[in-house]
Amino acid sequence: MSSFHTHARIVRRNDLPFHYRRSAFRSCIQVYRWLIRQKFQVTYLRYSKFFGFDENISESNERLNKAIDALETERNLFLEQLRLFDKKRIKEKVGGRRLPSNIEVDLLYKNMKFVVPMEEDETETEKNLS
Repeated sequence: MSSFHTHARIVRRNDLPFHYRRSAFRSCIQVYRWLIRQKFQVTYLRYSKFFGFDENISESNERLNKAIDALETERNLFLEQLRLFDKKRIKEKVGGRRLPSNIEVDLLYKNMKFVVPMEEDETETEKNLS
C-alpha cells in the first residue's frame, strides 16, 4: 500500500484524467479511514456529498482539490491528537501505568474534529455497516 502523501500528490495533478485522480482520492480515504477507525463508505460519502464532485460537473477538478485539502487538514488534526495522546502515554508509562484504559482510547476516536461534518444519515449508515 502506498502512502497517503503519494496518493495526495496524484490527486493534485490537474493534468491527469479526473477518474484517475478520483481513484487516488479514494486511496487517500482508504489509508485515512484505517487511521481513524471509520468505514470507507462513511468517510467517502461524507466527502463526496459535501464537495459534490462528479465526472459530469465541469468544476469537479476544483472540488476534488478542495476535498483533498480538507482531508489532509483533517488527517493532520487527528495526527496531532495522536501525538498529544502519545506524549501523555509516555508520562503514564514512566509512572507505571503500562496500558491505557479502553475509555481513554475510545475518547480519542469519539472526540475527533471533522473538517467535513458528518450528517445524521451518515451516522446511521456507519451504525448499519458495523
